[in-house]
Amino acid sequence: MPPLPMRVAFRSLHAVYGLLALSLSVGSLAAPAVAQTPAPAPRDAAGVGESPALDEHFREQRWSQAVDGYRRLVEAEPENARAWFRLGYALHALERWDEALECHEQAAVLPSPYQVVATYNAACARALRGEVDLALEWLERAIDSGFRKLDLLDSDPDLNNLRTDPRFKRLRAELVGLDAAVSALPCPAGHPGQFDFLVGRWRSRNWTRTPDGAWEEAGALVFDTRPVLGGEAIFTLAAGRLGDRDVQGLLLRHYDAERDRWITVKNWPDGKRAAFSAQTGCFRRGRAEFFSSFHTGRGGEPTQTRGTISDVGPDHLRMDSAVTTDGGRTWEPRVVYELERAPAAAAVEAAAHALGPAELVAARPPATGPEFRAFDFLLGEWRGERVAAACGTTTAVRASAEAILGGAALIVETRSEDEGLPVGTFEVLGYEPGGQRWVRYAVERGHSGLVRQEGRDRGDAPPVLTGRPGPGSGGSGCRQRWLEVTADRVVSTCERRAPGDDAWETCWRQELRRVR
Repeated sequence: MPPLPMRVAFRSLHAVYGLLALSLSVGSLAAPAVAQTPAPAPRDAAGVGESPALDEHFREQRWSQAVDGYRRLVEAEPENARAWFRLGYALHALERWDEALECHEQAAVLPSPYQVVATYNAACARALRGEVDLALEWLERAIDSGFRKLDLLDSDPDLNNLRTDPRFKRLRAELVGLDAAVSALPCPAGHPGQFDFLVGRWRSRNWTRTPDGAWEEAGALVFDTRPVLGGEAIFTLAAGRLGDRDVQGLLLRHYDAERDRWITVKNWPDGKRAAFSAQTGCFRRGRAEFFSSFHTGRGGEPTQTRGTISDVGPDHLRMDSAVTTDGGRTWEPRVVYELERAPAAAAVEAAAHALGPAELVAARPPATGPEFRAFDFLLGEWRGERVAAACGTTTAVRASAEAILGGAALIVETRSEDEGLPVGTFEVLGYEPGGQRWVRYAVERGHSGLVRQEGRDRGDAPPVLTGRPGPGSGGSGCRQRWLEVTADRVVSTCERRAPGDDAWETCWRQELRRVR
């Protein structure tokens, strides 16, 4: 079928312009991909930024006027990724490939959510110039950065001179594999330490999707990440501004060697809810993808979420979150974070409303009810012994606990006084108001898998936390009990039972005394 006439083709692009983010719209003859991507908010009419008239030139496809306006804008604001992206698009629409390519490549290197689409558009411009090798290189970069529109890859006439090349067919086959469900993802073997590049302090610029489908810049966050248990897991605290809200959250990532999958546990309490969620995934070709299990969405449809990490460099990376309601055939982006590493020795300033380092531990308390205080007896520094039931071995241990997320959760670290012994636990405990339950996620040194346990508040006594199956769970056959609790002494046990067995057997018993 011959391609649509140019004017009709661009009208079809305009019709879908507001529907997609971080993915590409319907292609057309000589038309680069348009994405509804997050962008720096235009300045007011009195400033230098994009004026309503310039925006209208672009929306109405008055390409010559758009080129003139966006060229002036990038001269005044050379770091404005949105302006470079739109200038490249307008030049591409005018079939001025050489000038368009320069703009596409500039938008592709500036840190912003336009990078994926701009990288794809650079591949198109290279292909139209007859530069097959370079076009395929840029197309591979686009896929590695997150390009997932198989329908556009198959239909875009800009790529016609690439389709018979075996390298194009390989890239297409790879993209088909990336569109598969998480269970079918061909993950390479993972290993502890694979996400150590996240360790340190990062600042982010955020973009969120509004109810009408548009994107807007939405504040900034500070992420503080450190390894735990000698690198068997990494833990992140985050705080700052997202949209019109001050937010804080945690992420715990652990490599499960038995399943050869990474598990990410998240909690972003907001005062009304403080629910944990888990995703599993892997790192593939420089891009990490984590998927939740399917759950029932607000409209009753099966819903799945996906988190990705991409564009990883020594001092920058990108994270985004998306949701699907059609089994993974299409994904709707929700939030995008562009992260830059903070100077190692510098204090973190309040950048664009981001909270400082002190607030990473205790921001404005979102959790003040007595139900959140059930495990406050653990706060502080402790020393004691852990006795293994099977062999009677006694290990001297040191433990510490601190409140995080304004009291919505605690982190507890237990380690052997002798660093050479494989004894240690890192745990996160938090109360979920919606389920009226306490939840514990724990990583044990030398043990594969992330243990998930939960229990109800028992008033004067600490909850008994019992394992539950599910994403990130170490199975249902384990529980944690606190037998004695005073101001200066805590006795607890870890117990397990075999499947189908009602009897619990003690794995270890631990007695801690407060350090004054």
